[in-house]
Amino acid sequence: MEIELNVLEKIYNARQCDFEKRANIERKELASKLNEVTLEEMEKITIETIKEQEKRQEVLEKLDQLVENYEIKMAYYMEERYKQGFKDGVNLMKECNENK
Repeated sequence: MEIELNVLEKIYNARQCDFEKRANIERKELASKLNEVTLEEMEKITIETIKEQEKRQEVLEKLDQLVENYEIKMAYYMEERYKQGFKDGVNLMKECNENK
C-alpha cells in the first residue's frame, strides 16, 4: 500500500502544472458566478472603519489568515479528490479486466 501511495503522490506532483493552468481557466469561468467582493475592498473598509492602528492591523492580519486557511483547505480537498478519483479509475479498470 505504501508503494501505491508514493507512486500516486509522484503522479499528482507531476500534474500540478496542468492543475494550475486549469485552475486559471476555471477562475475566469467562475468570475461571473462569484460575489463581487475582494480582499482589497475588505482592507479598505477596515482601514476606513477602524481608526486604532493596532486593532486595524490585527483585523487585516486575521482576514489574510482566513483567506490563506481557505486556500489551504481547497488545495487539500482538490488533491484528495484527485487521488481518490485516480484510485477509483484504476479499480474500475481492474474490475473490467477481471470480468472479461
